[in-house]
Amino acid sequence: MMVEAAQRSGSLVTAQLELEQNRDVFAVLGSPLDLRAQGSNALIQQRAKLIMGAADILETLGNTDPARTALFDADWQPDVPVTTTNLAILGVTPIEVDELVCQFGLSAAI
Repeated sequence: MMVEAAQRSGSLVTAQLELEQNRDVFAVLGSPLDLRAQGSNALIQQRAKLIMGAADILETLGNTDPARTALFDADWQPDVPVTTTNLAILGVTPIEVDELVCQFGLSAAI
């Protein structure tokens, strides 16, 4: 799955090889003005599957190999409760990791 790639990147080369081998390649559409999205946008033009949400990936994986669907448990819940406050912090605009740490009140220790 390609989320972001410049026009000349190693990950883009790998994804193009996957397409040539008729493998599933997923890409998230980025702004056409963002140089970091040129590679992933080009992949979509070259047959990569456009991902608008998790359901797009699950649908493809479920259709290609029934054994793969066992990887996705419908009753799964995250270890940390997701609240509306968390979702409000995680918007559509990218923010720095340091800002996330501050917003969630987490430790930045490595």
